Amino acid sequence: MADAQNENVSAPSSNQESDSRFFGRAGRIAMSFLGIIVLGEVVARTLDYGINDVPIIGLDESATLYQEHPFIYKVPIPNARFERYEVNAHGFRGRAFEQPKPHKTYRILTLGGSSTWDSNVSGTDATWSAQLQDQLNGTPRPSGLRFEVVNGGVPGHNSAESVMNFIWRGLPISPDAVIVYQGYNDYKANRFPGFKSDYSHFRTRDNSLIRALSEKSRVVYHLRRFVTRKKPKSITKEDQVTQPGIDAYIDNFRKIAEVAKSRGIQVIFSTFAMPLTDDAIENHRKRFRGLDKYLVALSMQGARDAHTKYNQAVKALALELKVPVVDADLAIPKDFDHFTDHTHLTDLGSKTMAKALATAIAKIVPASGQ
Repeated sequence: MADAQNENVSAPSSNQESDSRFFGRAGRIAMSFLGIIVLGEVVARTLDYGINDVPIIGLDESATLYQEHPFIYKVPIPNARFERYEVNAHGFRGRAFEQPKPHKTYRILTLGGSSTWDSNVSGTDATWSAQLQDQLNGTPRPSGLRFEVVNGGVPGHNSAESVMNFIWRGLPISPDAVIVYQGYNDYKANRFPGFKSDYSHFRTRDNSLIRALSEKSRVVYHLRRFVTRKKPKSITKEDQVTQPGIDAYIDNFRKIAEVAKSRGIQVIFSTFAMPLTDDAIENHRKRFRGLDKYLVALSMQGARDAHTKYNQAVKALALELKVPVVDADLAIPKDFDHFTDHTHLTDLGSKTMAKALATAIAKIVPASGQ
């Protein structure tokens, strides 16, 4: 009798067996799903490594080099390194510099987007900011004055963000002069729907979970890009820019100049250089793929219209404010010995840019001193 009772107690019930089978199947499904995710991630990272030069293990260029800022689109991470890109301890691309500024140092800050950051040159010393410093210091001055050029460019920054970059990150390093080299990133906002002079219609933050996951998973990253590309294209590419966009751009240059002058900082404007010639466009169309992709509201003709009108506006403002202006668009030959694509310079292009700026600065800072 006791044995029968023990058997009844120890024998599993049908419900227990059903639960066991359910959890067993669920576990196998979960492990299979996890295996597919891991395999997909391995494949995606391997392909990215081979095609896009993204590390198999670790973060990509954007996540390694930049961080979000409450008032600016993004800023470099101090001491960050990624391949040929080096960020110093103060959060600027390039060589280290001392704070506070040493005696007999004339510090120049450069402002702009990726064309100031100098995305496509071979390394730190090839950026036009570094080459400008080397050219300025090539001939010793009787006063012992030494030039120092700090690269304040940040890829993607437009002129509105350069205003904030100058105020929040530039002024604290005590520059004696500031060079503003800004153009292409402002063209993007001109005909973008719902124009606002602060560019808030164009620059929005995506704080979604999908975006957060896409920064960690290459599978999610590529799926997100695929879905985005498949969305209906509702923005018409225009052949001409509008005056409100140009006015906003010039107002931002004016703000930088006014803040600089109030601090006794020399201002230097530059036209924006692009190889938008008939020959370049016709015979090197692949070089303009980035322009076609990112200049979503302007056609090629619209890009040329923007390039002409924005540069004219910079020259006019420089004349009005009595600010030196360097015509980089005229100084740099419009060929692919000097450009790598529609807007970024080669090492040679950056050397030419530096030479044009050095000539202008030599007229501003006498050889005898500051």
